[in-house]
Amino acid sequence: MKVPLAYPIARHDQALASFINTWIDLKRKDGTIDTLFNYWVLGRDAAPRQPRWSIIRNVLHWVE
Repeated sequence: MKVPLAYPIARHDQALASFINTWIDLKRKDGTIDTLFNYWVLGRDAAPRQPRWSIIRNVLHWVE
């Protein structure tokens, strides 16, 4: 499911509207939008987080 995103633009600012539309089309064609959607929404290609460094775990080896 894809949800549209709104960009507020002044009512008669056709130059900015054209620029934003062109930018969105370019990002859609080069795959940037699909890549970001897959990462942020679907969770694909996300690396598991490593535990933070800890004196107790890494130095004293008290906890595994």
